Amino acid sequence: MGGQHDFSRNLAMSEPARELAAAAAAVPFSDHAIARCRTRGIPAAGIAAALDYGSCDADGDAEVYTLGWRQVAFARTKLGVDLRRWQDITVVCDRQGLVITAYRRKANAGLRRR
Repeated sequence: MGGQHDFSRNLAMSEPARELAAAAAAVPFSDHAIARCRTRGIPAAGIAAALDYGSCDADGDAEVYTLGWRQVAFARTKLGVDLRRWQDITVVCDRQGLVITAYRRKANAGLRRR
């Protein structure tokens, strides 16, 4: 079950994206997570950005990392890192650090219409 995935094949990545992809290569992914990232178009650098800069919430036996607009703004203004392309990526990991799944949170999903 699961394994490592070679994310270094995308040669068109910028240097910061390449560094984030290299960091993601060290993170174990379940087979489900690899399949979902491919079908949802979520790159390894986006996963690494969410794990490194996103907020973390515990949800039962899982840890949920979300890269929201606040984290993106902080990284850009205080750290000089542009994460806008990966905003709203959510990564779900088990307690041992295995990536279970990843998805893009829909903007304004929690808002109600009047």
